[in-house]
Amino acid sequence: MKTMPPSAVRPCAFVVCAALWLACGYDPVLYDLGADGGVSSPAREVDGGLEAGSHDGPEGAGEAGPADGSEPPGGATLDARTRDANDARDANDTRDASGASDGLITCGNGVEEAGETCDPLSTCPTSCPAMGCQLRELANAGTCRAACRSAGTQTACVSGDGCCPAACNASNDGECSPACGNGVVERGETCEPVAECTRRQMACASDGNTIRTGRGSASACTFECQQSPRPCGPGDGACPAGCGADPDCLPRPESCTHIQFCVNPNPPNPGQVICITNDDGRCTDGERIAECAREATSVCGANHARPVIYRPAIGGRPSG
Repeated sequence: MKTMPPSAVRPCAFVVCAALWLACGYDPVLYDLGADGGVSSPAREVDGGLEAGSHDGPEGAGEAGPADGSEPPGGATLDARTRDANDARDANDTRDASGASDGLITCGNGVEEAGETCDPLSTCPTSCPAMGCQLRELANAGTCRAACRSAGTQTACVSGDGCCPAACNASNDGECSPACGNGVVERGETCEPVAECTRRQMACASDGNTIRTGRGSASACTFECQQSPRPCGPGDGACPAGCGADPDCLPRPESCTHIQFCVNPNPPNPGQVICITNDDGRCTDGERIAECAREATSVCGANHARPVIYRPAIGGRPSG
């Protein structure tokens, strides 16, 4: 009886065993018969690829592939082919948020699935502009998990960004409004802070050489004091420097008024005191009125209580 050489037995045994495994419903497990008669551990199908086993014969222990150490057809080892297959699968599918393998998620199918923030990609954010003073940045760009997230708060003083940080003001940031009392003179203001505005208001008083007039409000940071040189002229009671011809710079007259009648003897104003005012420019209306009252008391006696007529009229008072 003829016997088959070992090289012919091994292929036949492999075919028969494989057929039995498939018929009985076993997982497809591949064994490698080594050249020395040993059997390698099974190479199982794992996630669409093959998990290489180890050879338990005397030679090539722990290695996958033929027992002689040569590469399988195609020039790639079993492990390399397995990794390539897995990488190709992962590039097309993503697992759900729990990592379960039965919930494959596909970006681009138009359905927003678990773990996605948008689908299809055309609806996903590509940039994340700031919202007021809240800065944002784009995470997971170019995927169906793209989303805008917080990136801190704007602190720079920049015009046109829709934000006025706490440390900025209307002078260095166009989004800030003027605020009286912040210590910075901004548009529409003339002074800062309020204490300085009040000091300027109290100091805004005229003197012999300068006329000062205040306007605006110290509490609103809008007060300002306008001033101009005092001109040379009569009737203001001041003698500016260099105004030698100004009547206020000349010696005072002896009298600015005198009583003509203690009681007016003629109609239409009988019984009234008549006070003649001095038209000397060195006399002010206030001086004339005060002097006329003193003379009415000393000259006219009891009649001084009667209405007084000034001629000519002064300070809006009647001239009779």
